[in-house]
Amino acid sequence: MYMKTALALLVVTALLNIILLKLFRQKQAELRDTTRLYSHLAGATGFDTLIKILAEEIDRRGVEVIGFYRKNALEKTLEGENVQIPLFEKSSAVKAFFTLSPCKLGSYHERDRALAEALGPDTVFIPVRMEKDEPCWKARACAVRGCAAYGKEQHACWLRAGKIYKGVNLPTHNEKLAKCISCKSFLPVGVFAVRGRRIKWVHTFITNHFSGALRNSVLYERAVYSASMDSLTKVFNRRSLEEHLLNAFKSAERYGQPLSLAMFDIDHFKKFNDTYGHQAGDSILRELAGLVSAFIREADILARYGGEEFCLVFPHTDKMHAFEITERIRAEIEENIFSAGRRVTVSMGVAGYPDDETAGAKALLKKADIALYRSKITRNTVTSYSEAFQDEGTDSV
Repeated sequence: MYMKTALALLVVTALLNIILLKLFRQKQAELRDTTRLYSHLAGATGFDTLIKILAEEIDRRGVEVIGFYRKNALEKTLEGENVQIPLFEKSSAVKAFFTLSPCKLGSYHERDRALAEALGPDTVFIPVRMEKDEPCWKARACAVRGCAAYGKEQHACWLRAGKIYKGVNLPTHNEKLAKCISCKSFLPVGVFAVRGRRIKWVHTFITNHFSGALRNSVLYERAVYSASMDSLTKVFNRRSLEEHLLNAFKSAERYGQPLSLAMFDIDHFKKFNDTYGHQAGDSILRELAGLVSAFIREADILARYGGEEFCLVFPHTDKMHAFEITERIRAEIEENIFSAGRRVTVSMGVAGYPDDETAGAKALLKKADIALYRSKITRNTVTSYSEAFQDEGTDSV
């Protein structure tokens, strides 16, 4: 009997050792995997790089990644390769994005049926967010003071209180939602479209290992973006303009496409500042930048070159069409009534590639400045560059 008991104890001990060894090896593998993952993440600061790493890690765990769809706050969409998902239309992707929970593609909405055709009927959307904490709309008080989606009587986010809740300034559902999407405290950054099992596990994996890194990458991108913007007018600054123009010129040369550049400044702006003060002048600059930004295409680039001088870059646009656009902008500014009922006019100069046989981005900028100088002779006009112009008086480039 003692022999049987001893044998049984040996068997149990052996089984326990085997189980413990397996657990030890499993933990070792997990530790190596985690070490490899964090070493992989160590040098990655860009958002796109992190998403690529995350997609590879998800795929390593047996879940097929179909695509990633990032929030575009300006367009109010989730954007991916060849697919745009509107955030104001009902779909499983939108539900996953706002609820921060995985959501399987259904057939209840027209948008889901379209996504099923594009991605496959067994697609699941997994949300990606910046932090581990719960969404801001679950909080009893918003971290952002003056949020237009909050009210004084009921201290809760409108998304928590329901669609009936009116908030402070924004009456409609879409206006409040757009405010939230643009808010810095808004956690969701996009959704993964995936196919496979262990969806909840993958969602937990993303939240536990990547939310902090994604938050840092978003903050990094915001810092880079802020450094490229003019603090007063909220358009690109001169340094950023030079980078964009150089890249646009290289692309135009490479693919044989036209490129145009317009320079303009406010007529008699020094006299305006002397009469009304610099605060009024700053207000005019902000309003002017907003007016022109609303008038141009998404692909066009508006930048403050310095003082009251601005530049407009028109990719894929020849000089004739750029002239027509700038003339409409000039007329729009002339007709506009700015703050305190004041009016201003602008002088504009336009140059183009290859129309003006420009040798480089700096030469294009120089020729647009020459054309602007000619416009300033008469004021409130648009001048297209000509080789007949002399380079006198153009010392701003």
